[in-house]
Amino acid sequence: MGALLSIYTDKLYDEKIATRNLKNFGFWEWAEQEKVLRQYGLWRELKQGTRTNQVAALVKGVADNTKINRNMIYLVGGIVSEFYEEALDHQTKKLEDAYDQIQRDSILIDTLKAELAVADRANTSLIEKGKKVNTSSEQIPIDVEA
Repeated sequence: MGALLSIYTDKLYDEKIATRNLKNFGFWEWAEQEKVLRQYGLWRELKQGTRTNQVAALVKGVADNTKINRNMIYLVGGIVSEFYEEALDHQTKKLEDAYDQIQRDSILIDTLKAELAVADRANTSLIEKGKKVNTSSEQIPIDVEA
């Protein structure tokens, strides 16, 4: 996956980062960071009722062990995930379109095969009928001089 990201780094930055006006995000107040993460759908609550959210637990674990601000992890993880999701959706759409085209081509080929079989039977029938008719070239010639 890193290869895809490195190929499209400019696109990732232009479409996902620059458009969100996140300059100096790491220096913002915690509450403001959280507000922006919630706005973009990247925030995850650690507890959801009685259940622990596994994504939030993982982010908290990474943040605690690396001393990286967990909002930064959410932000980067969310943006990169969104980027990959769009890339996969695009590839999936291309594959679906190709599959649909193959299905259309297959139906066309089957139709042409059926039409060819009908034409072949008609041709064979005409050949058989032609063999049954006596033509003048197959009859005994008449001697006209006598």
